[in-house]
Amino acid sequence: MLSGIADRAARRRGALLEAFVLANFAFLVLDVFLAHAVNDFRHRAEWLPFFFSIAAALLLASAWPGRRTARGSWAHGVGIMVGGGSISLGVAGVAWHLESQFFSQWTVRSLVYTAPFAAPLAYSGLGFLLLVNRMVPEETREWDGWVAFFAWGGFVGVFVLALCDHAQNGFFHVGEWWPVAASALAVGFLGVALADRRPAFLGVCLGVLALQAAVGLIGFWFHLAADVNGLSASLYENFVHGAPVFAPLLFVDLAALAAIGMMAPPGEGARQKNEGLSFGGVEPGGIVRDLTARRAVGEGRRSRCCPRHGSVRWNGGARRCCASSRRWARCAPVR
Repeated sequence: MLSGIADRAARRRGALLEAFVLANFAFLVLDVFLAHAVNDFRHRAEWLPFFFSIAAALLLASAWPGRRTARGSWAHGVGIMVGGGSISLGVAGVAWHLESQFFSQWTVRSLVYTAPFAAPLAYSGLGFLLLVNRMVPEETREWDGWVAFFAWGGFVGVFVLALCDHAQNGFFHVGEWWPVAASALAVGFLGVALADRRPAFLGVCLGVLALQAAVGLIGFWFHLAADVNGLSASLYENFVHGAPVFAPLLFVDLAALAAIGMMAPPGEGARQKNEGLSFGGVEPGGIVRDLTARRAVGEGRRSRCCPRHGSVRWNGGARRCCASSRRWARCAPVR
C-alpha cells in the first residue's frame, strides 16, 4: 500500500512542487504581516511582499492544475511571470534588509541585529522553483537535481537565520543551539546528496530530513509557548514582538521540499543499476550505451534506446527507460 502511494506521488512530482510553492506563498501572507508589523509598516515598500504573496497565491491557484510546461498556456505564463517577480522581490528585499544597519556600519554586530537579511531569499527560491517546474521535464534527473539544490540552499539560509537570530540573546538557552546544529547537518548531507544519488544514501538523507522536521516542530512549540506566556497582556503584541512563531516551521517546509526532490520516478532503481549514477541530467557515458547496445545485438534481439538516458528496452522485455517510455530511438547495429 505504501509503495503504491509512493509510486502515485512520484508520478505527480511536478504537481506536488506546484502545490508546495502555492502553499508557501499563501503562508507568507501571514508571516510577512507579523514580521513587518514590528515597526507598523513604517516604509511603504514593506507592503510589497505582503500584497505580492496574495497576488501570487491567487494567480497560481487560478492556473491549477494546468499544463505548466506547454508554452502559451495560462499555467506556463503565470508561472514565468510570478517566478520572475518573486526572484526580483527576494533580491531587492535582501538589499533593503541589509541597508537598515549593515551597509552603514559594516560590522558583525550590525549583521546580527539588522533585519533578517536571508529571509527575503525565500521569495527568490520559490521563484526559481516555479521556473524549474516549467522549463525542466519533471521525469528527468535534472529536475531532481534542481529541486534538491534549492532545498540545500534553503537550509543554508536557515542556518544563517538561526545563528544570527539566537545570537541576539547570546544563546541564553542551550536549546537554541539545536536548530544551528540541525541545519548544519542538513547542509552537509544534502550537499553530498547532490552528487551521490545511491538509494542507500538517500535513505540516510530521509532520516536526516525527519530529524529536521522534528526540530522544527519542537522549535515551533517553544516559540509558541514563549509568545503565549509573554510579558504583554495583549496576545497580538506578544506574537508581533516576541519569538517569531513560524520561523521554526522552515525546517519542516524545507524537509518536505528536499523529500520531493529525492522522490525518484518509477523505474529509477532499475536505471541506476543498469547505467550507473549521474546528476543534473548528464547523459550516461558512451561506453555504457555502446556496451548495452552490443549486448542487445549480440543476443539477436531488436532493441530501442532512449536518446536522453541511453537505457535499452528489448521488444517484449521488461527493461524500460526510467524517465519516459515515450522517448525511444532505434539503435544502429554495432559492428
